[in-house]
Amino acid sequence: MKQELLKYRHHLLLIAALLLLKVVTEPLWQQQQVQRDNNALIKKQVNKAQHLLNNQQQLDESSKQQQQLLIKLSKFTFAQASEASFKLAAQAKLEQVLTKANCNVERIGWEGVTQISPTLNRWQLETRFSGEPMCLLNVTRALEALSPIVNISSYYYNGDLNGEPRGKGNARLQLQMWQYTKEADL
Repeated sequence: MKQELLKYRHHLLLIAALLLLKVVTEPLWQQQQVQRDNNALIKKQVNKAQHLLNNQQQLDESSKQQQQLLIKLSKFTFAQASEASFKLAAQAKLEQVLTKANCNVERIGWEGVTQISPTLNRWQLETRFSGEPMCLLNVTRALEALSPIVNISSYYYNGDLNGEPRGKGNARLQLQMWQYTKEADL
C-alpha cells in the first residue's frame, strides 16, 4: 500500500492542492468580490451625497431668488390672507379711484376666483359706473397706474355727447386682481 501511495504521490499532492484551493482560496476570492461590490456601492453613495450637497447650494440660491421675487410680487398683489379682507381692500381701492374721478358707481360685483398657485388667487369682478367723458378717461388711466395691479380684461363704453363736451357716459369694466394669501411671507 505504501508503494502505491508513493506511486500516486504526485496525484495526491495535486488533489490536496485542489482541495486547498477549493476550501481556502475560493471563499477568499468570493469575499474579495463582495468587498469590491461594496466599495463600488459606497463610491456611488458618496457621489450621490456629493451631488445632493452641490444641489443644496443651488436650491438655497433658488430659494433666495424666489424670496426676492415674492418681495417684488408684493407690490403687485393684494396681500390679504382671508377672502373677506381682500374683497374689502380691493373694493375700497376701486371705489376710491371712482370717487376721485367724480364718477357715479352703479355696481361692483365679484364674479369669481381662479387659484393660480396655492398662495396666489386671481379674482374677476365687474364694475359699472357713469359720469362725464373725463370721468371715464380718468378712471381708465388710474386703474392702469394702480398699485397693486388691476388688469382691465374687457371694457364697454357708451354715451351721449349731443355736441357737448360734458355729455354723459356709461362704462362697464371687467377687472382682474391678484391676491397673495400668505401674508407672513411678504
